Amino acid sequence: MKVLLFSHEFPPMLGGAGTVGYALTKLLVAEGHSVDVLTCRQERRKPNSFAHISNFYQVRTLKKMWFLSYIRKLNLRKYDLIILNDIGATFVAGFTFSKKSLTKSIIFLHGSEPEKVFVSAGLTKKLIGFKKAYERALNFSQQLICVSNFMKAKFLKYTNLDIFEPKISVLPNFIDDKVFFPQKDPSFKSSLSLPNDSVVFGSVSRLVVGKGYLDKIDIFEKLVLEGSRNYYWVIVGDGPDKNIFEKLIKDKGLSDRILFLGHMEQNQLPLIYSNIDYFWLLSNFEEAFGLVYLEAQACGCKVIAKNQYGVRECIAHGISGYLVDDINDVVHVVCNDLNEPITKEAVLEFAKNFNPLGHQKFFQRIARR
Repeated sequence: MKVLLFSHEFPPMLGGAGTVGYALTKLLVAEGHSVDVLTCRQERRKPNSFAHISNFYQVRTLKKMWFLSYIRKLNLRKYDLIILNDIGATFVAGFTFSKKSLTKSIIFLHGSEPEKVFVSAGLTKKLIGFKKAYERALNFSQQLICVSNFMKAKFLKYTNLDIFEPKISVLPNFIDDKVFFPQKDPSFKSSLSLPNDSVVFGSVSRLVVGKGYLDKIDIFEKLVLEGSRNYYWVIVGDGPDKNIFEKLIKDKGLSDRILFLGHMEQNQLPLIYSNIDYFWLLSNFEEAFGLVYLEAQACGCKVIAKNQYGVRECIAHGISGYLVDDINDVVHVVCNDLNEPITKEAVLEFAKNFNPLGHQKFFQRIARR
């Protein structure tokens, strides 16, 4: 097939939708298909990271009316399949694509679509007809893909669009085992000036309050004061609330134990996941799945997350990590892990469940039509 993947978000932009889109391009090329990508321009994007993509179209978008930048950029008639990978791409398609082009399209639903389109759309979105255009894309597309059962239920609950249920498929995200696998580095701690006996927590995300960082800072302080082990924490990512976290950390006297490593490319993350003791993210958002938890587990790292929403579908409690009902449970599970530790072998075995087989079969069915 000749495939176009249209995704407003795409690496090196951080975010689950872009990461999934990139993984889909590699999977489709490996299956023998030709893949083009349409996305927004990013100055720090390195072209050599996308050598497998036939044509890489980057559009310099306007800040507020960004969607207008994509109009009439490509001849869509040459494609057998169009993947609308995120909310931005789906809106643009509903706004500008012909009915024929939409019938060749499948739409991926990653998480925040119901809220941003059907619940809390602002005045600007209402004025430009965001919801109407998005519903048009949903209506004429050939299939909708949800990344979890939770996401499917959430979409139907918020939108009341039960008419679309027959064309919804659930395909959990998968891990690229050529990127995410154990990469032990004996010099990891010394390279960060961490003591040899340190127990290291790690987080990878946008640095926003909603990802649970205020709670985690309080919990980390309790662990340090509890004093049974020498705890440290490395944080990968950047975001608008970084200064808030840094000030709180300084006020608590934890600056020498919490390291901000800044933005990292995807291929750098396995080194972090493979050499920390716990990956934790106590997000307060309605996470539809939780790709970073899978990435960590694929590198053999046990994870800690809230027992809610779609995150529950990518962690096996007591086997690959811990699902906590109360944020204060973290102290309990970490201390208990001393006595009955989760093994790396168990974590890796669970991670194998999230392979691309389901996506391969899905695209094979489309190619046979």
